[in-house]
Amino acid sequence: MDVYDVVVIGASAVGCIAARDCARLNLKTLVLEEHSEPGKQGKCTALYSKRGLESLEVNHAPAVLNKMCGAVFRTPHAQLEVSRREPVAFVLNRRKLDEECFKQARKAGAKILLNNRVTAIAQKKDFARVSCGKKFFDARVVIAADGASSFAASALGFPKIKEFVLGYEAEFSGARVERGDLVQVFLNSRAYPGFFGWIVPAERGVVRVGLGVNDFKKLGAAKKALFDEPLVRETLSGAKKIREFTAVIPVAVRGRTQ
Repeated sequence: MDVYDVVVIGASAVGCIAARDCARLNLKTLVLEEHSEPGKQGKCTALYSKRGLESLEVNHAPAVLNKMCGAVFRTPHAQLEVSRREPVAFVLNRRKLDEECFKQARKAGAKILLNNRVTAIAQKKDFARVSCGKKFFDARVVIAADGASSFAASALGFPKIKEFVLGYEAEFSGARVERGDLVQVFLNSRAYPGFFGWIVPAERGVVRVGLGVNDFKKLGAAKKALFDEPLVRETLSGAKKIREFTAVIPVAVRGRTQ
């Protein structure tokens, strides 16, 4: 069997951009994705800084839902608006962004296999053997782009990430938004220990409302505090919940990454 120069595990935006750049360097590149389609499966606020998004060199225009000019930072006793006249961030349809990254990786020459869940990784003398059930692929380099709870990192013996935030978000339609170009940020260490709450206007009448906590046991209390915020109650009056999810967010770097 031929040995790949690079095997990327995970076909989200990160994995596909890594694969694209490897393929552009004429490296024989393979991407393995456990799901039937690429991406984060909707579990993302998808708020990107303009500068950061442009640095990806991805055609993000079809994915843009809204443009943000700044934010209002709110504490229990005060608030501060920080904004500019021109957009500084974009709210995206994350699925469309992932699809564009997927297309770019393929166009660059990377091979992408969907519905292939990595079940084992074995380190050999001159390569790593990546197994998907009974199939296996050999690679000189493995890139683990399979998320915060990376199987690949664990299988290869990398140290665990020690600090996480547990995030919750819900998307609502029919919301009442006074300023659609500003993110609302709620700063309250008692209500949202270790993180903050937010309202992100995604498109006309649609908002993404969420929070994070570093004490997972306090998620329920934090959700109640968020939905009791006067601005949140006002924004969601008469609104309909479209979706909701929870996800972990790493807030520390592994002790070793390569």
